[in-house]
Amino acid sequence: DWGRPARPLMRAAFLTIQFTVLANLGYKWSDHAYGSIVWTSVGYHMLHVIAAGAETALLLVYSLMRPTLKKQLLDFRCTAVYWYFVILMWLPFYFIVFIEPYVTRKGY
Repeated sequence: DWGRPARPLMRAAFLTIQFTVLANLGYKWSDHAYGSIVWTSVGYHMLHVIAAGAETALLLVYSLMRPTLKKQLLDFRCTAVYWYFVILMWLPFYFIVFIEPYVTRKGY
C-alpha cells in the first residue's frame, strides 16, 4: 500500500498549513469572542490530528515490524473510520471559520 508512507507526510503538511493559517488569521484568541471560539476549535482539531497521527504512526510501525493478524485489523479499520470522521468534521468547520465571516461581514 503506497499510501501508508505518504500519510505521515500529508499530516505534516496539514499541520504546517494549520499553523500558517493561525498565524495569518488577522486576530488573536484574546481579541473577541469569535476569535476565542475559532482558536479553541482549531486547537482542538489540531490536537485530534496529532493524537490520531501518533496512533496511526504506531500502527504503521507495528505493521512493518510484525505480520498483521486478523484480530488486529479492527485497529486499522477504527483508525481509518476516525480519519474519515476528522475529514468530514472539517468541512462544516471550514465553512464556519473561513467562509461565514466573509459572507456575513458588515459594509456590503
